[in-house]
Amino acid sequence: MTNKIALVLISLFLITHCAWSMDFKNHPDYKLILKEAELGDNLVRSGKIYQALEYINVDSLSEKTKLEDETNKAILDEGNFSFRENYKKFEMLYFFKNNKVRLIEKALRMYDKGKRYFNYNDNVFDGEITLRINLDSLGAKGTIEALGDIYEGNVIKPFCNPLYYGYLINGMNVSFFLSRKEITFYEKDESEKITNLEFLKNQTIDGNNCIVIKGSSLDKNIVKLWLDSEKLYRPIKIEMEMKDKIIIIENRMAKYDKDICFPEKTIITEFYRDEISNSFLPDTKFILTVHKNSKININLSDSIFNSPIPDGATVGDHRTNETFIKGLDKDL
Repeated sequence: MTNKIALVLISLFLITHCAWSMDFKNHPDYKLILKEAELGDNLVRSGKIYQALEYINVDSLSEKTKLEDETNKAILDEGNFSFRENYKKFEMLYFFKNNKVRLIEKALRMYDKGKRYFNYNDNVFDGEITLRINLDSLGAKGTIEALGDIYEGNVIKPFCNPLYYGYLINGMNVSFFLSRKEITFYEKDESEKITNLEFLKNQTIDGNNCIVIKGSSLDKNIVKLWLDSEKLYRPIKIEMEMKDKIIIIENRMAKYDKDICFPEKTIITEFYRDEISNSFLPDTKFILTVHKNSKININLSDSIFNSPIPDGATVGDHRTNETFIKGLDKDL
């Protein structure tokens, strides 16, 4: 009996502290982790989220920036308006219910030549297509007018979605990610698929008790996950390393409605490989802040996800390359 106890203690010590890895499916709590992760995946069904998104272009010294500036200068020489954006701030209202989404944006854009521009967008993904209206677009005649767009599928930017990086893993359920033999994580090419998941260690970061999982592809892309064992294995940190880019995602969670933990702040920092210095340099940073008056698992009317495009708006249908006036030429 004493020997058995000693072996158990040694095993626990090795799992917790040693600098080695094991196939994640051989983890002694693998089935329990999947069960709790699946519970977390299905816990959040709808929401009305008040949030702010800041976009910061933090790269200003690299060859990439020089090329962008040269391109913009060429465009300006032709008499067109174009500046490299170095800051944007969005105030957003984000609705979601099952696979439907609505995102209302009010944005301040600032450019590196001191230009400032405000605009308003309303986006709806109804489960099949995305309908978007920009109420203050610059039209073909140089006047401000309402312009609409229709796209196949969901084209709303992932970093505007508090679930995508903050509650799920790149839009995938945590349990799905952990249980698959292979995952299309970066590209659809076979060499890019994550085919190997390893358990590295237990680690506490910012007071969160996490398991650390590493995934790799044949093409040597790497993803590392810090999943909080006390918050149904929600991602506290994600690191993705590719040939030419590194993305680091950091989440701070807050409690909403009983035991539901949801992102309070998500910071996404992107680095790219600079060919001149052959090193990774900071590129852009996204900071998504969820306000405290947000509501999770509330009853949302389906009418919230109706088309936001008003009659009289010029609409571009990107599925058919057709342009028409809504309510005059045709209805949606």
